[in-house]
Parts: sequence; structure tokens; C-alpha cells
Amino acid sequence: QFPTPHSSPPSVLTGLNALDIGRHANTRVYAKIQEVRKDGMKINMESWADTVQHSSGCAWLVPPPSDSDFQYGHFCTWDDHPWYNPKRQTTRRIRFTRPYAAPPRVVAWLDMIDVSNKANCRVHAHVSDVACDAFTLHVDTWADTALYGAGVYWAAHSAGRKDVCSGTFGTGDVRPWSEPRCDNFKTCLFRSANFDKPPRVFLAFNS
Repeated sequence: QFPTPHSSPPSVLTGLNALDIGRHANTRVYAKIQEVRKDGMKINMESWADTVQHSSGCAWLVPPPSDSDFQYGHFCTWDDHPWYNPKRQTTRRIRFTRPYAAPPRVVAWLDMIDVSNKANCRVHAHVSDVACDAFTLHVDTWADTALYGAGVYWAAHSAGRKDVCSGTFGTGDVRPWSEPRCDNFKTCLFRSANFDKPPRVFLAFNS
């Protein structure tokens, strides 16, 4: 249920933020919106084939419909190539519906993954070459991982806004990959924003 009903069914963005998947099949999870109403929605944390999903979670975000500065969209690797032809790197140049006066802030995150269980589960969604009218979206894997599919939401906003702040955090910010550990944390500062009260924070995996 939405905290406050909307005048019409809103757009909803989802992002994976928790995974516990059995190791004897592919890691297949999709935070799938099945029904959006004025007062709420249904989300299915969906797996398929022989995947064993012990638990999973997602965050969801309703973009303000009257905020023309906040732009967003979705891309899936299946829009580029079929699942049975996995690639290490998939890129797409994405153009904004409304160009910005200066290069905006852009973040990307995962709402679906399908990764082979024959190697480590490795996937990274990120952006580069952000311009006023477009940016490049990357969906990558590496080493011997076979990435059969990944879905990515992206969102953009003007860099100078004081009421919105975005960024990324990764384990590589606090330790090398060769020193795995259970707890990985960092204090993230809202450097560009000026909030008059603690804000809502949307958190989802991009890697």
C-alpha cells in the first residue's frame, strides 16, 4: 500500500537489495511489478527454472510525476542480445527525453539478474560519458562468469539540486576484492544536498 494514494497509477522503479540463492542452479531473480493501482501495487520477487530462492528483497521508488528534472528509464541486456548468447560487456547510449543545461547526475541499479552457477556471480551496472543530452550505460561481467541477463533502471537529475542527492558505494571503497569479509560499511555524506530533515534513502545493488 502507498502511504498516500495517487490520483492515477504511478510509475514505480524497483531495485534488488537482498539475495540468498541456492548454489546448484543459476542465480535468477527479478523484482517484478505485476499490478500498480492508485493506492498500492503488487511486487513478485520472481525466480524461474530450477533456481532455489531462499530469500530476496527489493526497494521501490515512485518518481514525482510533476518533476520534469527527474528522468528515468529501464534497459535489459535482452534488448541487445538473447540470453543464450551471453556477453561480457553490453553498452547502450541512452538519450534523455529532455536535455539538461549541464551534465546531470546519473545512477543505475539492478532489478533483474540471470547468472550461471558455473562460476562466481559477477555483474556490474554503471554509467559513463554523461553529457547534457545522453549517457552510456554499461552492464558488465568478467573472468569466467556467464551473464545470461540483467535488467537495469537508471535515474538522472540536475547536479545542482539541493533536494535530491545520489551516489554509489562499493566494497572496493573500503577493502580489496582479495580480502572478503561479511561486514562492509562506510558513512556516506549528502555533500551536494541541503535537507531540512532526514531524507528517505533508496538503496539497490549496482554490482
